[in-house]
Amino acid sequence: MPNGLGPGIYRSVPAHMEFSIEPMTENCRSVCRRREHVVLGVSPGNSFFKVPLLTDLIRWLSREFARVDIVVPDVELATTFTSLGYPTGRAARKALAEINAVRNRVVRAWQALGGPRPCDGLHLMSDLVDRSRYRTARAACEKALSEDETLRVTCREASRVVLMARRPDSEPPAEAVEQAMRYLLAELPFFIASADIFDVPSSLCFYHRPLPLAELVFSGRTVLKPGPQQAYALVRPVAPPVEPVPQGAAPGTCPPRRPGSAAPPESLHPGRGPRPSAPGPVTAHTLRVRRTRSVPPAGKRTSEGAADVSSRTVTPADPYGNLAESYDRLAQWAIDQQQESPRDRVGDFLRTFWQSRDRPVRNVLEICCGTGLMLTELARRGYVVTGLDRSAAMLEQARTRMGGKASLIRAELPDIPAPAGEFDAVVSAAGGLNYLSESQISATFGAVARLLPAGGTFTFDVFGRGFYTKFFDPSAPRVMALELDDISYIWTFIKPAEAPYVDMSYTQFSPASRAVDGEPAYIRTRDLHRYYPLSHDTVLRLAAEHGFTDPRVHDNYSSDPSGPHTLYDTWTMVRTGS
Repeated sequence: MPNGLGPGIYRSVPAHMEFSIEPMTENCRSVCRRREHVVLGVSPGNSFFKVPLLTDLIRWLSREFARVDIVVPDVELATTFTSLGYPTGRAARKALAEINAVRNRVVRAWQALGGPRPCDGLHLMSDLVDRSRYRTARAACEKALSEDETLRVTCREASRVVLMARRPDSEPPAEAVEQAMRYLLAELPFFIASADIFDVPSSLCFYHRPLPLAELVFSGRTVLKPGPQQAYALVRPVAPPVEPVPQGAAPGTCPPRRPGSAAPPESLHPGRGPRPSAPGPVTAHTLRVRRTRSVPPAGKRTSEGAADVSSRTVTPADPYGNLAESYDRLAQWAIDQQQESPRDRVGDFLRTFWQSRDRPVRNVLEICCGTGLMLTELARRGYVVTGLDRSAAMLEQARTRMGGKASLIRAELPDIPAPAGEFDAVVSAAGGLNYLSESQISATFGAVARLLPAGGTFTFDVFGRGFYTKFFDPSAPRVMALELDDISYIWTFIKPAEAPYVDMSYTQFSPASRAVDGEPAYIRTRDLHRYYPLSHDTVLRLAAEHGFTDPRVHDNYSSDPSGPHTLYDTWTMVRTGS
């Protein structure tokens, strides 16, 4: 059996999200290893900071650091809203509502963990700005901004991105960006002096994705210099591997705590070297899951009503057949904890792109539409939508969701059974093109080009370079696990040597209809999904070959360009007239 898992009914294994830490510089790495203090900034309006993620993040920070201070940046938030055109009174009310909402999320997360330790703290930034060391750092930041044009340009662009994220349908005027910079200026002292502000020997600030401003400040390329006791890092969520059950352990006993949970790349414990970036080779021992009793061969029912359904073909005919019913929950988890873009953000991006073109968009086709999450968002915005997918199970979920609000087609790419010139825009917004080999994606480009009139647009996303670096280690498979309510998943990421593809094995444990000996029983299903990395050069070549112009690649439905750490590439291009 693949992965050493035989047939069986399994008890679930509790799992918490773990996090990796990537210090910006060698000095930052040295400060991180001291693990004396960390600052978590939780920005109002940031959808990344949901209560489940905050709970796991605070749990992890409390385990790794001697002291945790959480800061809610409330200073100048109202100014951000006035920059967007809100009247002063409404801007103040909107800012207060967002501040209270995010503070309540932090409180709920900390309460779920039993409350903060005596040394920890939750602060509004307005409670800290009168501290003398904050004022000193603020003065240094203001002076640097007046002297260093590179720093000012970087801050201005960061503020522009914030405004665009809140109102992506229009470019903010220069004066609005300048006004919005006051919010960033209030945060900047923590980048360079959180150790001084909180009166600790050393301190780490962090964020979950790369920030050009942080990279500039800690690179030494600006007059604004952090102190030697100050560190910055990327801290990003990773799912924990499955808890191993030691040989001879009785059912229900707890395995020993695994060292270096989730194998983050940087150890935070003095005296330890760097942790490996992925678990070791997969064996029956590393993947053994607690079993209550065996079941008959695949597909046959037991008297308890459980079954083992395994699909062992590579990218089977209906690769999401086993996942269709739980797909929406899994998709929300990917948004909350794996940095996928929420559907409304994708919708904003598409609207902005379409409005920037000469041709109006009314009729939209989504290929690989899945359960209809993006179709629903587009229909809500007034577009006439059609969805195409190869999975009958996923289309059934979409049909239930959409009712009569969308036309649905079951077909397998590159076959798209629709008349030429039928659509103003074609979209693939859930990574479906990752499954296509180069010849298949070339044929799909040709099929999409046939459907679009001159000026029609094609937008799609695929895994970026950062995704393959993060999850696929050529030296050994990587294993991750997740528990969402009553459904559990095991993923095995495999990068075969010299192959043009990578494999991701899904093992899903969903509740059986009846318990076994009074304990929850689960049905196991397995599928193997094969993905083909798509290089930028290949996309540019295929766009030219099939009559598309102005191809651009963005970082995950944002205005930022794709880079080496991008998890999800978003491509846009326009059909030429020929």
